[in-house]
Parts: sequence; structure tokens; C-alpha cells
Amino acid sequence: MMERSRRAVILAGFVGPWILGCGISVRDTGEGSNVSRAINAAPKSDDEVTRVTALDAFKRVQAGKAILYDTRGAEYFAAGHAQGAISLPVADIERDPTDARRRMVSGKLAVFYCT
Repeated sequence: MMERSRRAVILAGFVGPWILGCGISVRDTGEGSNVSRAINAAPKSDDEVTRVTALDAFKRVQAGKAILYDTRGAEYFAAGHAQGAISLPVADIERDPTDARRRMVSGKLAVFYCT
């Protein structure tokens, strides 16, 4: 059990710098929510973006409650990314929001990060 906890802390420490580089935001894509609203409703200010710590994001992903989306370009994602993250570059979202919506997992919190 101790080894498992140690691995979780190490992974959180490894993911932390990536996530904290730009902060992370959480969007609810669960039942009763609208993925298109999550993508199209750009916040008007930083106060409108829910931010979570790297450890909280890690816990949510590990619990199966959230999906981690890497918003960097595909070449950066290919060079390395947080374990389990899905590539969803900001450029792709801006170019074709409908396709971006299709690529998102419904029923989970969407956690976006970049570096």
C-alpha cells in the first residue's frame, strides 16, 4: 500500500509542472450538461474558470470521474504528455468546435492542461 501511495505522489509531482504551467480548468460534461457549452462558452475572465490542483486533477482522473485533455499542439503531445491524457489542441478546438465536441468523453469532468 505504501508503494502505491508513493507512486501516486510521484506521478502527481511529475504531472504537476505540466498542469501548473498554464493552470488547469475543469468543465462538467456529465449528464445534464452540454459538451458544446463547455467548448463554446469561453470564460470572460479568469474568475469564471474553475481551477484545481494537480493532485486534485490526478485524484479525479484516477477515480474515473474526469478525463485529462492536453491542449498543446500534436507535436508536443507526441513528445510527452501526462499518462492517460487525450490530445485536444486549442487550435483544433478553434478550427472545428463540433469535431472537438465529438472527441470529448461525455459523462466525465473535462480537465484541460497545457505547458
